[in-house]
Amino acid sequence: MVPAGTGNSFALSLGIKADIDETIETIANGKELRVDLGIVNDTYFANFATIGLIAEAAKRTDKPLKRIVGPIAYGISVIAPIFRRKPFEMLVKWPGNDLKIVTYQAIVASGRYFGWQPLTPHADIRSGELAFFAAEGGTPADAMATNAALVSGEQTKLENAHYFSAPKISIKTKPKQPLNIDGHPLGKTPAKFRIARKALRVLVPADFEDKV
Repeated sequence: MVPAGTGNSFALSLGIKADIDETIETIANGKELRVDLGIVNDTYFANFATIGLIAEAAKRTDKPLKRIVGPIAYGISVIAPIFRRKPFEMLVKWPGNDLKIVTYQAIVASGRYFGWQPLTPHADIRSGELAFFAAEGGTPADAMATNAALVSGEQTKLENAHYFSAPKISIKTKPKQPLNIDGHPLGKTPAKFRIARKALRVLVPADFEDKV
């Protein structure tokens, strides 16, 4: 895994920093592990899927801007759509639970990081579960506060935050919302998520902490 993406979220989940010398060391002397992948509507993704406003922002984000400021570029690109898009109703189901809220966006991750920050406290790329995050709210101010918190890593401290981990998650929205995986558009909701346990073989640093 060479950390050459916008935020290198997947590399961070593997303990690989954006440093070429450390990357070379991992290739030469790292250890092999199998990590989880996410699946949404029968398509695999390595790191995270986004729904709604943040999915539109990923589509709109300028590539040169991503190279300059990294994942902060998504925060910049989301400003204009906040005042154009409307909130939507979202029904989320996972084993033994369901959640119905009004929101602007949702994130489902297989890995630990969204940008440079952990999405949830217990998100892990080898846990056998997906991490979910959304913040309830129907005003542009709510959406702006959520995205500011995502940039700073304070999102789970928001009073209107909803987050959990589960092996399967289904999401329906009214109206249908754009769906994006690892920075690439993938149609619209509804979305059915599941985990592909230890589906990908990777090299990680020799001192990578294997919690599983």
